[in-house]
Amino acid sequence: MRRLVLAAAFAALLGSGLRAENVTPIRSNGPSSNRIDIVILGDGYTSAEMSKFASDAEAFTAGLLGQEPFREYEAYFNVFRVDVVSSESGADHPARGVYKNTALDAAYDCSGITRLICVNTTKVNEVLNRSLPAAQRELVIVLVNDPEYGGSGGSVAVSSTHAAGVEIVLHEVGHSFGLLADEYDSSPPACNNTVEPSQANVTRETNRALIKWNTGGGPPTGWIEPSQPVPTPILTPGVGLFQGAKYCTAGLYRPTTNSKMRSLGRPFEEVNVEQVIKRIYNVVLPVDAWTPEESTVRVARGGVASFTATVMAPRTYSIEMEWFVNGAFAGRGGRLEVDTAGLGEGTHRVEARGRDQTPAVRSDPQKVLERPMAWSLVVFSPIYAPLDFSGRKVLNRSLLRGEYINLLTWKANPQNGNIGGYNLYRDEGAARILLSRLGAGTFEYRHRGVGRDSQMTYRLTAVGPDGMEGAPAMLTVK
Repeated sequence: MRRLVLAAAFAALLGSGLRAENVTPIRSNGPSSNRIDIVILGDGYTSAEMSKFASDAEAFTAGLLGQEPFREYEAYFNVFRVDVVSSESGADHPARGVYKNTALDAAYDCSGITRLICVNTTKVNEVLNRSLPAAQRELVIVLVNDPEYGGSGGSVAVSSTHAAGVEIVLHEVGHSFGLLADEYDSSPPACNNTVEPSQANVTRETNRALIKWNTGGGPPTGWIEPSQPVPTPILTPGVGLFQGAKYCTAGLYRPTTNSKMRSLGRPFEEVNVEQVIKRIYNVVLPVDAWTPEESTVRVARGGVASFTATVMAPRTYSIEMEWFVNGAFAGRGGRLEVDTAGLGEGTHRVEARGRDQTPAVRSDPQKVLERPMAWSLVVFSPIYAPLDFSGRKVLNRSLLRGEYINLLTWKANPQNGNIGGYNLYRDEGAARILLSRLGAGTFEYRHRGVGRDSQMTYRLTAVGPDGMEGAPAMLTVK
């Protein structure tokens, strides 16, 4: 289905006179409406090197999704490869006088920094606009066909094919997606330690109880153990308050002695992992699908109302579903069956909550790891079918040429209480046509002009005061 949607989009683009690049899903884990879509474009790959780009993109994806927390939540991501063809192989190295004619203008020595690779973001966006819908590109990466170490970040992350290039992108994704700050203390950029940073991993606060990654003053909601000194001496294991962060040698603090936001090749570490997980859940709901989709469910008393939830699948920890009926705990798992025989008539509330049980998130005040759902369950008295529904064909001779009539009669069902009337339908193939709405005291209907050799099937339902219909009585008149 996903391929059909993409094909339709491409056909529309081709019809407008634009040529869309070939797009290949290399990780397909579910609908884009509840996944994070990563798009990898190539630059400096000629038409003869498309198989190399496919291999490079696969290796890069494995590296990107092989580190925590992305490994734990790999099923939350889709990855698309966009085959961008360049006239020449490689990238520009202006400092060496080397220039290549590539589709996205990849160039080292950006801003005078040898290993900083820049691309033409206008051209990147032109490719994206004609190749993928806007809703299918939360993370955009350009993979440059050059083995020399280098890359950059921003709205478009860039990496060379160097084996360590994925580390640059992970660090930059920490910024652009995770909203994390740099934890190194060198400048430029200039140090500013006069205001509290907005990022989750840097602070100027030294009061243990107020440090942003130490909610509640320590475990279980905070990360700093009571035995950990604050500020924390350098090289001390665990989470603490380490001086030097966000380009400042003093006045700003980081949560660990060294993480990926300070040095490449390191893990993200606890506080940054927690922040990235919460950012993942800003895009992806922990419950992927549910039924009924309607918020109001009507069931005759004595019937069973079924509710289901399909949860996302982290690698290690589960999404726990809990169900409640009228505030009382009713069960766990992906399905709840409510027997309405034990409920009174009227409106009841069914609630479900799916929550990621990962211990990697200790503080979630916005409850992004949780998906609450609720339904109104309306239980009503059963409405029974009318009794003795019968019919016969008669000839009305009062007209000059005569007229055939199907004369239908029925009786009220004494099991029904107060009803609002009856609905009479005629079946016509798969369609059901309403012939008449009849009052509660009506027990006869004359269907005129039916034809002598006609055969008709009728359905008669009793209707409650709220408009709900009961089971039909069925009749065929020949």
